[in-house]
Amino acid sequence: MHDQCLILLDEVRENSNSSSIIIPLYMAYETEGGRPATKISDVNYLSKGTLMYPYMDLKVGTRVYVSPSAVSPHYQFFLDRDSLVLEFEGMILIPPTLIQAYFEHVRLPA
Repeated sequence: MHDQCLILLDEVRENSNSSSIIIPLYMAYETEGGRPATKISDVNYLSKGTLMYPYMDLKVGTRVYVSPSAVSPHYQFFLDRDSLVLEFEGMILIPPTLIQAYFEHVRLPA
């Protein structure tokens, strides 16, 4: 991950009046025939999140805005690669060029 940024996106709350861009994400599932497929997830995430892995001068916990082009399933990061059907949990692994801005630093629980 030396040239990538691991970011945990903020999940949209049901009663949110946020004016942020909502990123539709893809969820993997198995068809009735057992073939893997994807569909747009019912869970939506905002285009902002928290840096989960240090990158250059950025520390873990730095809050960032990401580019809408981070929508691609190519950038979705899954912790469990052993399962055929994977559920996206809001983590993306993107190049730093897709980070648009840094807006605060929060201390993450240990």
